[in-house]
Amino acid sequence: MVATTFAADTTLAVAGIVAQDGIAGNWVWCSGAVGSMLSVLFFARLWRPTGIVTDVAFVELRYGGRAAGWLRGFRAVYLGLPINCIIIGWSTWPWPRS
Repeated sequence: MVATTFAADTTLAVAGIVAQDGIAGNWVWCSGAVGSMLSVLFFARLWRPTGIVTDVAFVELRYGGRAAGWLRGFRAVYLGLPINCIIIGWSTWPWPRS
């Protein structure tokens, strides 16, 4: 999942943020990175004994039957429509903004 967040235009977006807001503007995306890294450090110890690798495997392990199917479907729609629209908008936004 981390690899897909760094697209070919990530360097252009970061350069645009720095051009517009200075180095301090990088907190826009750094704050999300810090939270993600802390989550991994906290939960890795708990995930390792289960043997799961993906978040879908975690949902299957935690929830069974129809609940797991509904949750996977909801996540697919949620991540597929609004989140990807935000990412596409971010990627195609003309940087730097004037």
